Amino acid sequence: MQLTRVRNNALIDELKSTCLPSIIEMAEWKSEKHALSAYVVLCRMAGLSENEIGKRTKKGGFSADVSELAKSIR
Repeated sequence: MQLTRVRNNALIDELKSTCLPSIIEMAEWKSEKHALSAYVVLCRMAGLSENEIGKRTKKGGFSADVSELAKSIR
């Protein structure tokens, strides 16, 4: 999660091409505490602003957003 904070496009593109399925799987974990980091990375890959990511994570239940985010990335 920390590596994507600065939104380095080369890194994000590399993560998309090599790790996207794993990040999606982790973001879907039932424990939001454990899924949070992957969810934030997924949101950043989808181009969401930090403000929007904050709103989504505060409301909870973000695992429902994962498939929508994954579609927007692919």
